[in-house]
Parts: sequence; C-alpha cells; structure tokens
Amino acid sequence: MRIAVFSDGVWPFAIGGIQKHTYYLLKFLAGQKVHVELFSSDTSPGTPFEGFDDRFSPDEWQYITLHHVNKSNGIRFPGHYIKDVFQLSKQMYRACENNIGQFDLLYFQGFTGWFTLQEQTRQGKRKPRSITNFHGLEMFQGSANFKSVINSAYFSFFTRKVLAKADVSQSLGGHLTRLLVKNGVDKSKVAVIGIGVDRNWLIDEQDIDELKNSTKDHIRKFVFLGRFERRKGVEELNKAIEAMLREKKYQFSFQFIGPIPENVQLKNQAI
Repeated sequence: MRIAVFSDGVWPFAIGGIQKHTYYLLKFLAGQKVHVELFSSDTSPGTPFEGFDDRFSPDEWQYITLHHVNKSNGIRFPGHYIKDVFQLSKQMYRACENNIGQFDLLYFQGFTGWFTLQEQTRQGKRKPRSITNFHGLEMFQGSANFKSVINSAYFSFFTRKVLAKADVSQSLGGHLTRLLVKNGVDKSKVAVIGIGVDRNWLIDEQDIDELKNSTKDHIRKFVFLGRFERRKGVEELNKAIEAMLREKKYQFSFQFIGPIPENVQLKNQAI
C-alpha cells in the first residue's frame, strides 16, 4: 500500500499538534511496512529536512519518501491565511500531480487538500480516495469573544467547502463527530480514529503508586506550554489560579512557557 500525506509542516521543523501528528503518521505507517510519502512545507531553514535522518530507524526509512513544498509568503492582510493555505494546497497538488495515480490513499491535514479535491471534483475523478483531518474543528466550536466569532464564521465557510469534497473526514471522536455531521458531512463518511500516543507516554499502575508516594508531601507542580491566544484559555487558567491563591490551602507552583504578554502574567512567587 502507498499513502501520500500532506501537511503544513512536520515536527520538529514546525511545532504544533498537526505537525507532531504528521511525524507519528510517518513513523507508525512505516513501522507497518506501508509506503508513505510526505509532501510538506515548513521543513528546515537550510536544506529541506536537514537533520531529519535520525528521527526514523533504517527499517522505517525504507518506507518513507520526503517531498519539500515551498510555501509562499505573500502580502499580509485581514484574512490572508485562507489565501495562503489555498495557494499552498495548489503547490502541493502540483508537486504530486504527475504521480498521483500511484497512491492508494491521499491523507490531507487541514486545508492541504483543498486544491487537489477541487481538481478531482472538476475532472470527475474519485481515485485515489482521500481522508481529510481538521483535528480539533475549532472553527465550529464556541467562541470566547466577538473577534473569535467573526474568525470562526470566516473559517467555517471554507472548511465546509473542503469537507464536502473529501471521501472521508477523520474525527478524533466524541463531540467532534457530531460537529462534522452538523456541518454537512454524511455520517457514513466519518472515520472515527482517535489520536494515538507513543508508548513512552504511558505509565502502569506500579508507576502510578510510586508517583503518588513520591508527591504525597510535595508541592504540586503545573505547567502550561503554548502560545497566547484566546482559545488557549489562559484567562480561565488565571482565574482558577487566583482562586486557589485566595483560599491559601493549596501548595502548588504554576509555570507558563510561551509568549504570554506581561500585562496578562500573574504576579506571584508561585507563578
């Protein structure tokens, strides 16, 4: 079997959920002896995929092929992101156009399949079949403020256009499946595939008991790692932390790692 994966970046060259998910798709598909070809922008600032060799074993590399797709940085204006991702999807189609028939499946992360799906529909071709994964479907979820409402409405319109042309839409499960169906995807075309994690993320019961004993009399330590934007919930975290500080019965520390504006930062020795 041969699968083409399309992504706006891949970890570690780009940081984010989609980018890390793309990396693990390559790793575990190759581990199952599936031939997988990645078409990706945002690889490395020097030679594309430079320093990527040690991310996979020699056996895995036998099944992995990499294609770098240049990402154009045009003029920035309100809503420019949609134009940029459409242009990137067009460049990705051009990168695989001549060999697209050799694949059994096209796997699109986010908007990367926009132009390819559009062309398949225009030409009346439904092969190879495709899966589109919009991950958290944040554009269909509740908004925290008026600006978020406007952004969500804008993104929702174009997301529905892409979803309507995909053979299969991946849901990570639960409410996300309902969101896909609510926004026009036939339930028979939804594949529920939860996000997998590497084995080294997991701990067994013995590890849990040891963890409980080792932290019984210690300060609980928390960390937030991410960029600052409304949907990340830093405001809600701050309210919860302030409430715990007022009650003065919790021993804890909280670290924020990321570009948190100074006027949002809590001033306390525990933070």
